[in-house]
Amino acid sequence: MFMRFPYEKKWIEEGELVDPRVVIGLKTKFGFLKVKFLVDSGADVTTLPIVPYAELFDFKRSLKDKVKIGGIEGSGVIAYPCGLTIGMGGRRFRMRCYLIESKVDPLLGRLDFWNLFSIAFDNKTRETVFTRL
Repeated sequence: MFMRFPYEKKWIEEGELVDPRVVIGLKTKFGFLKVKFLVDSGADVTTLPIVPYAELFDFKRSLKDKVKIGGIEGSGVIAYPCGLTIGMGGRRFRMRCYLIESKVDPLLGRLDFWNLFSIAFDNKTRETVFTRL
């Protein structure tokens, strides 16, 4: 099973970049919602900003579960572990993620997801390709 996602583009001061973003269905209290993630092979974990996703999952913050995870921001961000059900290619999968106190875009990290799919960045066709393992 292959799923292909065309690269998006983004512009930074230095020029144009490809931006490997994919749309994944997330199970919420309202049903499945399509969410666009940046595929980040450097991210250990999948993250979603706590606002608005905590409300969509009926998630309640618990101080006992609060952790700090590292990243590009250097000092780390406050995060809360959360389980997700994702829908891809007509199948559903469970995976772990963190809801974070940051306004960054959703990031698709390696934990759990890379056990489900092989990921290729095909620069010839300008696509991100997922192959089910």
